[in-house]
Amino acid sequence: MWLGFLLICLAGICWIGSGIVVSVCAKRGVSYNIVQLVSCSILVPVSFAIMYFLDGFRCSLRIYLIVMIICFIGGIGNYFTFLLTEAAMKRGPNGLVWGIVQSGMIGTFLMGVFMFNEKASFISWCSLLLTVSGVILSGLKNKKGADVGQNPHGFAWLFFSLAGMFFLAITQCLVGLPSFIEGASEAGSAFRVMTVSMGTIIAFCIVTLPGLLKRHEFKVTKQTWYISVITAGIAVLSSILLFIRGVDLLAAAGCGGLGYPVAIGISLIGFSVYSLCILREKLSKIEIIGLAAVTLGIIGMSLR
Repeated sequence: MWLGFLLICLAGICWIGSGIVVSVCAKRGVSYNIVQLVSCSILVPVSFAIMYFLDGFRCSLRIYLIVMIICFIGGIGNYFTFLLTEAAMKRGPNGLVWGIVQSGMIGTFLMGVFMFNEKASFISWCSLLLTVSGVILSGLKNKKGADVGQNPHGFAWLFFSLAGMFFLAITQCLVGLPSFIEGASEAGSAFRVMTVSMGTIIAFCIVTLPGLLKRHEFKVTKQTWYISVITAGIAVLSSILLFIRGVDLLAAAGCGGLGYPVAIGISLIGFSVYSLCILREKLSKIEIIGLAAVTLGIIGMSLR
């Protein structure tokens, strides 16, 4: 079990980079939609190579099909998660947006408790309530109109953030589900990342690509390639080598639902420090309280 916790903690550190990438795209006007397409196109062959040479083919065709369907749908959800996150970051404070979206990890917590009978302590439930309260607090400043001059989009950033949180919860539950299904974890982390990437590519091609081509806005610049390669590298390290393997170990020990809370707690704290120190974002007292509540709630749910 402790090896599993170590792996997801290391994955959480890697995920700080994912938040920074989304933020950089929003600030520099680089379409994260196109970054997703390019990075996932890189991940598909890389994941297959890792699966072929390292994981091997250890499951029946039935298991592979089940895992493929689950993770493919998760990939579609993953696309909409980052699409909404990008939209929110263009309209509001990056640190709060990232915190709100990442609080969608309550989905895996609830899935573990209600679907797979994982034990949740009183502290864990209080922490869940604290996380939700933090999400609500984070939007109070806009309700009072204090941000109108600085944020012409009003409630828009909060709406996109909450929508991103919902899609993140669905995505994480689907990607983590094979860890709980008997024999499904044997399909390997690379196979799951590959099918998630395929789902993301299909979602992009159906939802976004036609509009970009029609407006002649589908451009893959050198900057897009650089960011995409970095994004793919983070995914290989965090998801294939660390996180999914860690969740498999935790699920076997009866606490797989805590995988995302621990990793996201670490990434959230790291990205908040980045937003305050590097981006120099100014947060009101109520926003700081909301962010602190989300952070403490996520950390609290990792306690057993």
